[in-house]
This record gives sequence, structure tokens and C-alpha cells, in this order.
Amino acid sequence: MSGRIYSIDAIRGFCLLNIFVNHITLGSLHELSPSKIAFCDSADIFVLLAGISAFLAYGPRTPSEVFAGPERMWRRAWHIYLVNLVILAASFAIFFVGGMGAEPPREELGPRGVLEAAGGLNYVW
Repeated sequence: MSGRIYSIDAIRGFCLLNIFVNHITLGSLHELSPSKIAFCDSADIFVLLAGISAFLAYGPRTPSEVFAGPERMWRRAWHIYLVNLVILAASFAIFFVGGMGAEPPREELGPRGVLEAAGGLNYVW
């Protein structure tokens, strides 16, 4: 046994399914959502369980590892951040390379028009 708590994964999966159902407003499945009963949707439960899972995965395993846990969490966060930057760069590359050969139906929808509307490359998150 790996020490993983499968009930947390099962509840997170149910929360994701409920979030998906809540975003589909057509059909009767939306009316059966548990969010119709309570004042919250599944997103807050999902975030809570994600935090619990992160603590269980990267938190201290013994009292002597109290200061090693945050280091592991920051290392993981940095790794996720770098992967996010690679995905963002690839998305921009696909957008600009795909838009170079095609003529947009309107000029403001092309890559040059989008950059100008966003304030050029000065607008960075």
C-alpha cells in the first residue's frame, strides 16, 4: 500500500464532475447537482482537499523534518511554475506561427491587431 488516501481522490473526482455539470446548463443533469441544495459549489471543497493532499504529500513526515516540508513545497511550486511558462511560450508560438500565414477576416483579429489592442508587448502579467 502506498499510503495514499483514495477517498480524498474519490471526493475530488466527484467535485470535478459536479463542477463540470454546473457549467452545463442544458438538460436535466444540471438540476440534480448538489449545488442546488447548498450555498456552495464543489470548487471550495476541491480546493480544500487539494490543500490537504499537498500537505500530506509534502508536509513533514517526522518531527525532525518540520523545516524540510516547506522546501519541498517551494521546489514543487517552482517546477510547476517553469512548466507553466513553457506551456505559455508554446501557446504563444502556436498562436503567432498559425496566424502568420492566414488572413484574418478582420485585421484587428490577427496577431498584430491583438498585440496592438493589448498594448503591445508592454502588457505582461
